[in-house]
Amino acid sequence: MPGLELISLRIIGVQTFKGSLRRSCVLSATNGEPDIQLQGSFCGGYIDPMTLQQVGYLDLNGNHQNATKGYICPLGQICTVRYVL
Repeated sequence: MPGLELISLRIIGVQTFKGSLRRSCVLSATNGEPDIQLQGSFCGGYIDPMTLQQVGYLDLNGNHQNATKGYICPLGQICTVRYVL
């Protein structure tokens, strides 16, 4: 029975963290430089520089997601989904 419990916990873990580990904070590009992806900074949203309000992360198409959860990237950084093969 311990094997079945372990498998169940793994399934629950995968469902809980679905895409959370694919999102990270990115420093926005300035002066023609590329964006700088910050390793190890998993996030669920960022602070909008115009409104100073928390907003959801950007998906692969550049669309905002409504929900914010977990770590919020500081001002000047954007939380976005990175493409992982």
